[in-house]
Amino acid sequence: IVILGGAYVLIYKLVQKKLYDIGQRRFKTNAERFKAINEAFGGIKQLKLQRCEKVFIKNYSKPSFENAKHHVTSQIISHIPRYIMEIIAFGGIIVVVLYLLVTGRGFQEFLPLIGLYAFATYRLMPALQVIFRGVTHVRFNVHALGALYEDMHSFKDESYLSSLYKKKIEPLFLRKELKLERITFSYPGTNKPVIDDLNIKIYVNTSIALVGETGAGKTTIADLILGLLRTSKGKMFTLRSFMSKPMV
Repeated sequence: IVILGGAYVLIYKLVQKKLYDIGQRRFKTNAERFKAINEAFGGIKQLKLQRCEKVFIKNYSKPSFENAKHHVTSQIISHIPRYIMEIIAFGGIIVVVLYLLVTGRGFQEFLPLIGLYAFATYRLMPALQVIFRGVTHVRFNVHALGALYEDMHSFKDESYLSSLYKKKIEPLFLRKELKLERITFSYPGTNKPVIDDLNIKIYVNTSIALVGETGAGKTTIADLILGLLRTSKGKMFTLRSFMSKPMV
């Protein structure tokens, strides 16, 4: 156990820096892959109209190839030691047997002990290999685990999070119309209002279209109506109630 375990520890010490480096590069290339995918699907219309598919394929292919290469390298590093250790262990047993035969020493006396060591090695190797493979996978994915840890602890205001789960959403009764009266909205950190002094009436069982150029505030108006945003100024009414807070 000591010899085999020590050998695995020595191998890990030799490869841990390599695993750390390729894990960091793999994390970076994986982010580049998803960025390329998001850009392609986000601008799919322009992509098809301008016939620039090859550009996006190239942007995706390079980080994808690098990502696959780093993944394969990590798999090779995690599996190769098993075969190296098997060659060394069983090769050593064969050398000992040949030495005893050549020197004419009592081979039969040592045969039970040699068989015991061979059996113990055969049984220990898979368990040690599983441990080694698990440790190398953790080392390889340490950057992804670090990013996940930061995301999970990014919300410091736990009271705010708990209030979201306990918050009861009241149903909105819309009998006749939804009225937006002198609505003004500005995003946090900006002084210029996206929506300024807007008045709208939306009647029940009717369809409307929000039309305008990019940046005119169409999505913002829809989010205000849905209750996803809070108005900076103005009021929103239904026939029965005044909507003073976001619904969600």
